[in-house]
Formats: sequence, C-alpha cells, structure tokens
Amino acid sequence: DDAFSRHETGLQELPKLVRSRPLDLPDIAMDMMVEVLHMENKFDMEHFSEMRMSGLLALVVAEPRIVGAGLIGEVFGSCSLMTRMNVLSALCEGAFEISGAKNLAENRLRIEGGTNEAGKVSGKHGLIHADTLNTSSDSQLQVSVRDGINHALADRTRRWGRGRVSGDESKGMVVNRFSNLAPLWFYGLLGNFVERRDDPALWGGAVGSTFLAQLLLAMSNILEYSGSHNAGVDAMSKDLFRLVWGFRQAEVAEVRMASLCGVATSLACLRDRSALMGFIQEDGANGLRRGLQEIAASDPDNKCRQLASSISKQMQAALQYEESGLLGFS
Repeated sequence: DDAFSRHETGLQELPKLVRSRPLDLPDIAMDMMVEVLHMENKFDMEHFSEMRMSGLLALVVAEPRIVGAGLIGEVFGSCSLMTRMNVLSALCEGAFEISGAKNLAENRLRIEGGTNEAGKVSGKHGLIHADTLNTSSDSQLQVSVRDGINHALADRTRRWGRGRVSGDESKGMVVNRFSNLAPLWFYGLLGNFVERRDDPALWGGAVGSTFLAQLLLAMSNILEYSGSHNAGVDAMSKDLFRLVWGFRQAEVAEVRMASLCGVATSLACLRDRSALMGFIQEDGANGLRRGLQEIAASDPDNKCRQLASSISKQMQAALQYEESGLLGFS
C-alpha cells in the first residue's frame, strides 16, 4: 500500500513540480523523461496512463529542447506502438501549448462563455484518444488512430483560409515560443525517418502503417504550430510536401489520409508565393493537380476523396486570385 501510494502521489504531483522549473531540472529532465515514458502500471493504478502523459507533457513544455530531442530518439528506438504514440502525442500537445495556440483556444472558449476551458482544450491535439491510453491492443489503437486522423482533417478543412498560429490571432497577444524549436523537432523526425525508412521492424505490417500515419500527422502539427513568422516555415513546408506526397498511393487508408493532411498543411503554411504556385501549376504525371483529381475520383476511401476534392477547390481558388495576389491558402 505504501509503494502504491508513493507511486500515485509521485505521478499526481510530477506535472506541478516540473512546471515550477526547479533549478536542477535541465540536468535531470532527460532521465525523468525516460523513466516516466517507460514506467509500467505495476499497481493497476486508475488513470495511470493519463497521469503519465501529463508528466511527459510537463517535461516537454518545461524543457522542450532537451526533452524534445530525447523523445525523438525514443520514438525510433525499440519500443511498442503505444510508446511511439505516447511520444508523438506528447510532442504534438507540447507544440500546441508552447506555441500559444492552447491559450488562444482557451481565450476563445472563455469569450464564448464556455466553462472548464483547460479541460476542453487539453488533449485535443493528441494523436490518440484518452479512452485508448490504457489499452494494449494494437487493433484498438489503429481504430483510435483513424478517428484521430479524421478529426485532424475535419479541423483543417473547417479552418481553411483562416491562417496559422502567429501569436496575435486574437486581441490578446500570445508569444509563440515554439517558432525556434519547430525546425529542431521537425528535422529531427525527418532525419530519423530518412535514416530508418527501410527498417522493416519500424514500418512492417499494420503496426508500421499506423506509426507512419501518425508520424506524418505529427510533422504536420509541428509545422502548423511553428507560426507564420518562423524563418524556416517555407523550408519545412516544402520538405513536408515532398515527403507526404510520396505516400498518396499507399495501400493503407490511414497513411493516405495523413498524406493528404500533410499536403493541406504544407500548402496552407507556405509563404513563398512562387513555390506555392509552382506546386499548384505543375501538371505532370506526378503533379499535384492531376494527383488530387485521381484521388478525388477513384480513391476507395471516402474521406480521402473528400479531402482531395477540398484541396483541389482551394487550389482553383488560389489560381483565380493569383492576379490580385490573394491566395486561397493564406
């Protein structure tokens, strides 16, 4: 009972302690992250996974450079699919909070008369639903992942044309502290992917496809929350587009949806006008317009067809407004 109580109290108090930023946190943050990430629920503790995720998120927010780099290394290591999902969710939730987007969302809820703002916003940008955190079933994880991708796609189509997180989206100024971190996380994930892209232990079977889909979605989130004033946003947008467009014909629908989500994000975030129009106007066999038309017409998954059609319409609007300089993706 004493051991159970100590573990439960430790997990409950960890987020508050970490967010208070004790002086020695930079020295111990990496070890704490590894310990929390791989902690097992030996005492069958209620809400164990949620408490563990809260601790991970606190570490990411308090020491994003150290912990972010450590998590990126862990996600490509020898671990379970659930651990990989926890890492990617912690990175996405961290980007959401560090960028100031969480504060903006809470402010909007408060203005609209909502209650329990933090509770409504928290977890919204994780890659797996909270109800699935305690499962050990890969099949349940894959269903949850598909639901998460569907939510992300719906969210992007609803917000199309409303711009990116820049720190001044509302009347209350919010500083985007994620801008300088985004390239480190983005290229950390991209570099590891390129290095391990032929590893069957990572990408084989249904589990590998689920991981790939969530990796692409996580990179899209990182780009989205990097902010429009980030000097590296154009480079990340181009690199994300080149990466995800190659998976548009993947066998698994979740990967194709994540690919299209990445396309939508990269076009929305790209500030380089000539590069954007170059992507839109390319009309070869591997061109964006032709590829989206084919997906919209013949992809076996309805969500993929709908999103491809939506992106195509936005591209057409961008072409129509080209002369006046009003791009539909801005």
